[in-house]
Amino acid sequence: MQRTTACVLSLLLALSGAAMATTSPDGSLPPSSMTVAPGTTFTDLAPAPNSVRDGLNLDPGEAPEGDYLGAAIFTRDGQRVLLTNRLTDNVTVYDAEGNTLTADIDVGTYPGAIAVSDDYAVVACAFSDEVWIIDLTDYSVAAVLPSGEQPWVVRISPDGTRAYVACDIGDVCEVYDLTTLTHVLTITDFPVSLVSFTFGSENGRNAVTFTNFEVTPDGQYLMVGNRDTSVLFFDHTTGAVAETVGGIVNCPTVGLSGDGNVAVALGAGNPARAWRIDLATFAVTGAVTIDGYSLSTYAVGVDQTGTKAFLGISGNSSAIVRFDTASHRILTATYTPFGIGTSPDHELALGIQYRWSVVNFATEQVIGQLQGISLDRGVVSPVGTRAASFSPVRSELLHWHDYSNPNSPQLIASTPAGLDPEGDGPRRVAIAPDHSRLLVTNVISGNLTCIDPATAEIVAILPMGDRVQDVAITSDSRWAVVCGFNSHSVFIVDLTSDTVVAEVPAGVRAGVVSLAPDDSRAYVGNIQGNTVSVIALDGADSEEIAEVWCGVIGVVWATYGVSSGVVCSPTGEYVLIAASFDDQVKVLDTATNTIVASLPVPDFPLQIAFDRDGAYATVTNYFSNDYTVIEVDGANSSVVGTFAAGSRPLRTAYRHADGADLLGIAHYDSKNFVSVDPQSGQQIESWSYAAYGNLVQAEFGSGGEPIALTAASGSEPAMVHFADNHFALPANPASFGVSDDRLLWAVAMPGPDYVSLFQWATTGAPEIVNVPLSGPGRLTFPSPNPTSGTTRIGFVLNRSADAALAVYDLRGRKVADLAAGSFGAGGHHAFWDGRDSGGRLLPAGTYCV
Repeated sequence: MQRTTACVLSLLLALSGAAMATTSPDGSLPPSSMTVAPGTTFTDLAPAPNSVRDGLNLDPGEAPEGDYLGAAIFTRDGQRVLLTNRLTDNVTVYDAEGNTLTADIDVGTYPGAIAVSDDYAVVACAFSDEVWIIDLTDYSVAAVLPSGEQPWVVRISPDGTRAYVACDIGDVCEVYDLTTLTHVLTITDFPVSLVSFTFGSENGRNAVTFTNFEVTPDGQYLMVGNRDTSVLFFDHTTGAVAETVGGIVNCPTVGLSGDGNVAVALGAGNPARAWRIDLATFAVTGAVTIDGYSLSTYAVGVDQTGTKAFLGISGNSSAIVRFDTASHRILTATYTPFGIGTSPDHELALGIQYRWSVVNFATEQVIGQLQGISLDRGVVSPVGTRAASFSPVRSELLHWHDYSNPNSPQLIASTPAGLDPEGDGPRRVAIAPDHSRLLVTNVISGNLTCIDPATAEIVAILPMGDRVQDVAITSDSRWAVVCGFNSHSVFIVDLTSDTVVAEVPAGVRAGVVSLAPDDSRAYVGNIQGNTVSVIALDGADSEEIAEVWCGVIGVVWATYGVSSGVVCSPTGEYVLIAASFDDQVKVLDTATNTIVASLPVPDFPLQIAFDRDGAYATVTNYFSNDYTVIEVDGANSSVVGTFAAGSRPLRTAYRHADGADLLGIAHYDSKNFVSVDPQSGQQIESWSYAAYGNLVQAEFGSGGEPIALTAASGSEPAMVHFADNHFALPANPASFGVSDDRLLWAVAMPGPDYVSLFQWATTGAPEIVNVPLSGPGRLTFPSPNPTSGTTRIGFVLNRSADAALAVYDLRGRKVADLAAGSFGAGGHHAFWDGRDSGGRLLPAGTYCV
């Protein structure tokens, strides 16, 4: 049977082959941004959100999660920030003074762009082809209006009476009257296009940048570059091109001076170029060419009078251009700013990057910096000295900055796009031998999700810090060992209480873990430290007892990242380490914790598996397209031979049932799973998955039949394959875990933050449960709030459960019961009229729900 939940949309994203081959010796995410040729659309690079096939109807997460950050904007008074979340189809509202989440607004499918007037927020929903207009007084939906196909860019007139929404498919700009909340005009032949696409190699997130346009300060024209030879000025009432400024080549972005008299247009390509346009005469009054550098950032900061502009260029640099003298100054201290803003008075430019920089236009100097967080997008308050920055492909946090002292900008707070705890970016799964727990590491939210497989219920979400990686469970199902990548530690979890009982310092960037067969030791590969930490396991008293240099290990960025193997033998005598960047396999003697042998192998050894008694092991050589069999005998270890059976051998498997002694190798590119003799390397049998996407991972079932995991490809979704059965998945998988008895499987998918759980009975098809990695329920925000009458208070349950809804005063005393009992999955609500349980009207004040 199949258990299903409510039907939703999910994104099937197939990363490019070039990115998959990228390697990293320190575990850092590889460069993953591409400039897009004119005419390329979002759906050319990543399929649109699509209903999950084969009846697997899923809930992508527990609202109010905020997944796939889109765009942020301050309200015009600077008091709030609104942030769009593309996957969870909502807008998060923050109090900019307190840096706290205050509201969560459901909108259409895939909200990307947002703009605000004094009264409304206008949200472009790219895949429902709608414009949602939100009343900023109470966050109610004032109107939902149709748009052209794939609306991606929004601007609002300076007087707040009109909204302009550019749509990529069809190149139209829709015009809406914000006084009547109606559509009034479609401007045709309006050039808007995707200009860059960025994806996260580790977590499945992506980000997009489109060419922008601006409304002139007098509200008369829409100004846009056509990525050809001109900047066009469209009349806002007729939609006709009123002015054309020629000689401006390949312009993806325009900006305005602080006084509104000047526009600046940038030219993409090499060399980078900038032009100044007088908005009174539509004449080019200055041009600067930056020889030897190309434009890297599709945003520009302009000073008050339009004399200077700040832009991001190649060479890990930025530039100040001087239009009056047709000259420029290169700034290397900023690195290349991925996002750019200006202070309200346009005296300062802000460069958003790992080096969050404050640049003085007058002195052309970097006068202040804040370092330590990789950021690429942000917004600056139109009043005061606040800013907010984020990085959609790395995190789902909004970072709050204050630059009131521009020489020392401050990071005030970092706030999740949804309410904690979320389970964002599931990466690795482990199943307890007794089936009591399924553990999932979440690389974005930096926590561990503990699931009871019998009920598919989340029983705990344990915070551990960012980029949590590998996880292993002891053979008695009592303890788990979890790698904390950026904390350079391992976490020891007591699975009887689902609590973290110890954080043990390890080497730099702990990424992969293997346990000794008697559970006495954990061997942790430290990706950047190039060491193996030996952890003596003793519950809360666990400690590192040795750290051993092992050669250069790292990550290959196939299927969201596969780390160099560190594997303990079945006897516990040895640990084999794939020193991938050294093209060697190291043999560590566990009695002395020393490297006793270094065996040369072909290009980029990656994953390792032992045979039954540990006398032989096989390693996949990812870039030489072969595998090597090793005879393991401490210092006398030797290479038996190297063999080929497919392209890009990625992961290994081992069959241990029915007296069999077979190794398996999953080939990522040739999509074949091969069983081999673990001592001779001879190929025994091969299974092909050529009709599907890349082969992510494979294991042997209890009877020797393959269990395979394939990525999405074209119209084919990602799938789990078992013998002749195929089961569609909601998104591309990172990995799966299989229980020792092969009756329980779990697949981690970073895109929609899901784990698909397959539970097999002795006969028949599996029961399939898709688990959103978040808590069991949440409150929705009261509306209206504040209120002088009746307010609507709702809650959402991810699954059927007992629930109670009540109101408390600030001293913690219950004043009113609103609802209690058993409720089904989905949304529920009650109304409160400000009276206590006895019917008495309560005094005005603040109450908690």
